[in-house]
Amino acid sequence: MPSFAPAALRNHVAMPCPKPREPKCTVCPVKKWCVTVKRQLERGARSPSKLPTPSSIPQAKKEIWCALNQRNGDLRLTQRPKRSPLMAGMWELPQSPKPPRGLPESAPWRSFRHSITVTDYTVHVIRNVPVRSFSALAKGKWIAIDRIAQIPITGLTRKILKAGGII
Repeated sequence: MPSFAPAALRNHVAMPCPKPREPKCTVCPVKKWCVTVKRQLERGARSPSKLPTPSSIPQAKKEIWCALNQRNGDLRLTQRPKRSPLMAGMWELPQSPKPPRGLPESAPWRSFRHSITVTDYTVHVIRNVPVRSFSALAKGKWIAIDRIAQIPITGLTRKILKAGGII
């Protein structure tokens, strides 16, 4: 994406297709820079004009661990980098592709399924994890729970906080 492109356009093409189940790639004005088109080409499409339908693309499977830490009416969140290609600047629960060190098997508070375009996630949420056992927490900040409605949070974080009765 050219650096001179308006921010709204850059954000639009960095996000996965808004209608991945009904893509309109052949008429999309930004398909040249589209993240979804790029991913589909990497997964086997021969050209952008002959993209496979999302249902024909095998879903990637990923497992992640999220820490839900609360303290005195605050919640520990991390902010995605401002230059992140996806959901730049949004806040989320600290995440890791691996469980925290020394975590007993019975530790997850709850597990969720969460899908984003071509990836199916299994998300394990653990509560009140010591920072020393979960390095992703070290980068976080304590945010007042009553401020959560005023900051941009990811859909996954919103799903977890609603399930926990926090928001």
